[in-house]
Amino acid sequence: MKAGRAATLDNLLRPGAQAKTGKLCKAQLRKYYGGGSDEMITKEVVDGEVGKINNWVFEPDQIQIEFNIATHAMGEYACKLSGKTAAALLRPEGAVRLVTH
Repeated sequence: MKAGRAATLDNLLRPGAQAKTGKLCKAQLRKYYGGGSDEMITKEVVDGEVGKINNWVFEPDQIQIEFNIATHAMGEYACKLSGKTAAALLRPEGAVRLVTH
C-alpha cells in the first residue's frame, strides 16, 4: 500500500491462510444451511469466493467474507472470523491489524 499498489490477499494474509479460511467458511456454511446443501456448498465454490479480495471486510475485531451462495434461495452469506482466529490469518508485518481481546 505504501508503494501505491492495491492490496492483495497474498500480501495481507500469511501463507496458507486463504486455504484455511476456505475450510472455516465451508464449515460455517454447512452448520448454517445443514447437510442437504452439500451439492451447492462445494470446496470450489467457497474457495472461489474466499479468493476474491473484494469479498473481504476487515473490521477492528473481526474479518468477514461476504458472498452469495449458488441459488437465490440461499442468498447472501457472511463468514465471520474473530479474535485470535482472524488475527492468525494476517501477516504480522501487513497493513491490517485486529483487536483480539
